[in-house]
Amino acid sequence: MARAIAFNAEAATPSTPYEITDTGLVVTAHMTFEQWAAQVQVYLGLTRNSMWWLGDLLIHGEHAFGEAAAQVINSYSAETAAAAIKVAERIDISRRLPDVSWSIHQAVAFLPPDDQDQLLARAAREHLKVRQVRELVREYKFAKKLGMDALPTADAAARRAVDALDAAVRGLDSVDWSLTTPELRKQLMVILNDAHHQLGYSIKRLPHRIRAERSPSSEDLSESNPT
Repeated sequence: MARAIAFNAEAATPSTPYEITDTGLVVTAHMTFEQWAAQVQVYLGLTRNSMWWLGDLLIHGEHAFGEAAAQVINSYSAETAAAAIKVAERIDISRRLPDVSWSIHQAVAFLPPDDQDQLLARAAREHLKVRQVRELVREYKFAKKLGMDALPTADAAARRAVDALDAAVRGLDSVDWSLTTPELRKQLMVILNDAHHQLGYSIKRLPHRIRAERSPSSEDLSESNPT
């Protein structure tokens, strides 16, 4: 549920002790700590919520003024305006989470509403970063292509990755190391390419800690090759 944001009205008036330009802010008079803190809160709120406000305002303009609304958007801001509108259109204000950033909402915006809610709730609960949510969205899309109803978990991804690594090791065990170098290279490439395809989905979605523990280093691989 969205919550109303109350700013100090005096903090955002033209009487503030600074001047604002297109490229910066210049303090022109002394500020007390309380005044400075109030200004910081104003701009933190603007930074966090401005894309929501912009999107909702632009949608209203399109409905109220039609094509004329597009005249207020120049080519420089067109991409930003388009992104704000798309996210605001796809995620109703009643389903937006105030403790989850706009960028995370953008990451899930093209999913069905129920799945948006699921990922947004998880992002809030687990304090996920945008990058992590984007990985979950990629997993979701991959799962749907496979006809899977549930989103893959980290444990499931880990099992798939380990299975693929085991298959690669078993393939190396079958190599005839007496072959000449060109033939050996060809046989190894077949095995490694097969392992690569199996790992392509799973290993990228493992948490970083698991990847570090499970993924063999180049030294490990070199030690596994007979001399």
